[in-house]
Amino acid sequence: MTAELKQKTVVVSTIDEIKKLTDTFRGGTIGLVPTMGYLHNGHMNLVKQSLNKCDHTVGSIFINPRQFSPSEDLDIYPSNLAGDIEKLESIGVDALFYPNRDTIYPLKDLKLVYKLMELPNICVEKVGLNYLKEWQL
Repeated sequence: MTAELKQKTVVVSTIDEIKKLTDTFRGGTIGLVPTMGYLHNGHMNLVKQSLNKCDHTVGSIFINPRQFSPSEDLDIYPSNLAGDIEKLESIGVDALFYPNRDTIYPLKDLKLVYKLMELPNICVEKVGLNYLKEWQL
């Protein structure tokens, strides 16, 4: 019995890179499994479903600072990029999109945050003014 050769998972970190890569997948279906990393069995089950249903599977890892409130410590969120890549590669994931914060929230978006903070208090309180103030870029 011969061992099945798995392709190397391509790791990209910019929008241009992921666009170019997924352009090569044209004509097939692409499954995206977005995560914040530190992959566990639940994540891997989602990845396996994508592998079974789609022609190509792309995982993404982005620890989103906007998902943390001021009282939560983003700095201690668990991370094991090398281990995550190994897990994805071992089951044949085509690519991993691993952007940094500036890629997802470029500086040009600062104006949007300030505009949100200028909304009347009744609107801003519903989404949490303190949350917006604490996490503006």
